[in-house]
Order: sequence, then C-alpha cells, then structure tokens
Amino acid sequence: MSSVLIVDDEAPIREFLTRWLRASKYDTTEASNADAALALVSKQEPDVVLCDVNMPGHDGLWLMEQVRKRFPRVALVLATANDEVPPAITMQRGVVEYLVKPFERRAVLAAVSQAVKWRESVADAPLIPGAPDAVDEWLKGGRK
Repeated sequence: MSSVLIVDDEAPIREFLTRWLRASKYDTTEASNADAALALVSKQEPDVVLCDVNMPGHDGLWLMEQVRKRFPRVALVLATANDEVPPAITMQRGVVEYLVKPFERRAVLAAVSQAVKWRESVADAPLIPGAPDAVDEWLKGGRK
C-alpha cells in the first residue's frame, strides 16, 4: 500500500484528503506544518508528500526543498488556493503534480496516482551526482 503524507495547516482539508485517499487504499499520515512534516518524513519516508504551499512558518516551498535535498525519491504534490507558484518551481525534481484549491476528488486521486508512479520509477535508480535525473526522464515522456 502506498503511503501519503498530507501537509496542510487547515484541519478540514487534511481530514477530507485523508478520507478520499484512505477510501482509495492509500496509507495516510497528517501534519499541520512543514516542520512537523519534515520530522515525520525523517522517521518514516512516505511515497508521496501532498503539501499546501501557503502555511504559517515554513511554507510548502521550504518543505519541498528540504525533502528534495534529503529524500530525493519522495514524490511531491504541491497544492495552493491560487495559481501563484510558477512552473519553474513546480517542475523541479520530484514535484510531480500541482493542484489548485478547491480540490476535486478525481484530480487529487489522479495527482497522487501519478506521484506514486513517479516514485516507483525512481525507486531503484542510482543517485549519482551528474547523472541524468530520473525526473528529467519522467518529464520528457519516459514515464514507466
């Protein structure tokens, strides 16, 4: 069963995302802020982090950078209430999808499914400095 860490400062959003994902057979955990999320990822690396961009304290972009540096095989799905994050940010390593609130269940499930596929495609890829990045291949259409 694939695991998803849901990170959002709004409890109702975490709750409905958890219900949707669990109903689709994903194992979920929740965090209300980026610091708590990073601590959870450090203890038990999830397959996917679904993270709100705008949160008090460290935001989702900070969390994205931390996860990318420390856990490069974790897939990221960013979410926000508006389309303020430029594609150059969202298309960085491991950021597989970008969701705009209000969410539609179908879009959330499709995004998480894509993220799990990305995670599976890089699970055994060697992390060699200077080697072609698995996400580059993913984005160029070499999806498995």
